[in-house]
Amino acid sequence: EVYNKDYETVIVLGAVMKYDEKLGDWAFPDVIEEYVGRLVMGNYRAMAAAVFHEHAQKLLVTGGSDTHPYTGEKCSRSGELIKRIKQYSVPEDKLVDIGKTGASHTKGNLENTIAYLEQNIASFKERVLGILSPTFQARRAEMMYRDTSWLKQKNFGINMLLIEDILAQHDPRLEKKFEDL
Repeated sequence: EVYNKDYETVIVLGAVMKYDEKLGDWAFPDVIEEYVGRLVMGNYRAMAAAVFHEHAQKLLVTGGSDTHPYTGEKCSRSGELIKRIKQYSVPEDKLVDIGKTGASHTKGNLENTIAYLEQNIASFKERVLGILSPTFQARRAEMMYRDTSWLKQKNFGINMLLIEDILAQHDPRLEKKFEDL
C-alpha cells in the first residue's frame, strides 16, 4: 500500500493562505470564502506532512504567493507552510522550499517540481514520488503529474497520498471533520 511505503521524495502541494488580523500573521484556514475554490485545508496539509514525514527522506513544499494586505509584499505560501510543518517537530533538513512567487496553481507546482528534480536527478534511485494532497485536488494533480512527458521519460512513478487518509488513520476522530468539510 502507498501509505506504508518509504519515499525518497514526497511533494506537499501548497495551499492558499489568508492574513489573520487577530494573529497578525498568515493562516491556513480550512475554507476561504472569497477564494474561488473555497476549500483549501492548509493546516491539514501541514499536519499530514508531519504525520507522514518519517516515510520520506525529503518533503518538497510547493506554493505560490499571496499579497500582504498592508504592505503589498508578495508572501510565500510554501515558506509559510514550511513554518507550520516545523511547528509539528519535522526536522528542518527534511523540508525543501520549491515554491516560486508566480506558481499559485497546480501547474506551477508541477513546473517547480520538475525544475528541482532536474537539478537533483542523480540522487534518485527509486524514482517514485509521493504527492501529498487533499482529495479535492488529487485527481487533477495526479492527471497533470502523470501526463508530464519529462517524468515519463525519466521513469518517475507517482503515488497520491491523500491527507484525509493519512490523518484519519492517525486520528480516527478527524474522519467526521473531513466529511463535514
